Amino acid sequence: MPTSKRADILFCDKDMGNIKMSRLITRQIRLIEQLYGVFEKCEQQSGLKPYEIAR
Repeated sequence: MPTSKRADILFCDKDMGNIKMSRLITRQIRLIEQLYGVFEKCEQQSGLKPYEIAR
């Protein structure tokens, strides 16, 4: 079976629920990355060490 045909079959097997869930997970990962960036920036500006923030 040609590779492109396999890819087409695999893609067709996904239903809309899986596609929506994939988009939701991708969005959540992006939000977590943004939140991590905010914490990292605050840590740099405050001069606190990570173990001091954890308290």
